[in-house]
Amino acid sequence: MQPFADRLTSAITASGSVLVAGLDPKLEEIPGYLVSKHKSAQSAGQNWGASVEGILREYIDDVLPLLAGRVAAIKPNLAFYEQYGSHGLAAFSYLMSRAKELSLLSIADAKRGDIGSTAQAYSAAFLGRVRVFGEAHPVFDADALTVSPYLGFDTLEEYLKDCVQYGKGLFVLVKTSNPGSAALQGVSNTDGTTVAAKVASWVCERGSELMGPCGLSGLGAVVGATYPAEAQELRALMPKSYFLIPGLGAQGGSAADAVSGFTAQRPLRGGIVNVSRGIFSFSNAATLSKQSFTEEVVKRIDGFNASLRVALSAS
Repeated sequence: MQPFADRLTSAITASGSVLVAGLDPKLEEIPGYLVSKHKSAQSAGQNWGASVEGILREYIDDVLPLLAGRVAAIKPNLAFYEQYGSHGLAAFSYLMSRAKELSLLSIADAKRGDIGSTAQAYSAAFLGRVRVFGEAHPVFDADALTVSPYLGFDTLEEYLKDCVQYGKGLFVLVKTSNPGSAALQGVSNTDGTTVAAKVASWVCERGSELMGPCGLSGLGAVVGATYPAEAQELRALMPKSYFLIPGLGAQGGSAADAVSGFTAQRPLRGGIVNVSRGIFSFSNAATLSKQSFTEEVVKRIDGFNASLRVALSAS
């Protein structure tokens, strides 16, 4: 299979967008036109989990066609599906299948990180294959996965193996967008380098294993838009890695902040910018019709794309 970095580069070119849509559904923020009929079914005796799964599946069917061709990828956060138990995970599996049908790249935001056989099992579920009765089968089959390095770099080896074998990508948490990240990621080692810089150096050292002909690596880094100065420093340490950049919009990062971690060469590249709440959060969700929801989502996507293009041209 073509390396993930090349597939992502092609998706950016085809869509004209570096935007990644974070699909993190909360039942209270799903449009009322989808919720009402399933709420009635639940009142009539249907299991609440089945009702939630039905809502999520219809939501996925309505949202994904709006994203295809307008964004570079989608990034569903597992927590928002796991909160609904097995029915939520069934909806997540459906989402991943539908994304493939629409040729939308998927980044599973699971932030997995554990040792040995546990890491192997996580990787099999999201990136590789699970063996059943002697045959290998894909499960969620994401195009890329977010992982945490904080149990040690050896815990990432199983993911790297599957990425190499199956053409997948990996985004390692390096400098996250939350305010408290500095308490750990900003701590200096005895040699004066920060923990974030230590992780970045490992990403750079191993990046050649997932390098594509495009000149960028699918061994990428999560670097928040809320720390633009640090993003520039980390880019110097990881010159050929794709950055997954959260923090634009609801978390306070601007478009200019978001593109600060892109490569310096023109045209600027090497980054994708995630927006979740800024696209899909609605305070008036209960009253939304399908038409008003569709129009507003497309308007928001177009707005973020326009602001990112301006920021990239101005940098």
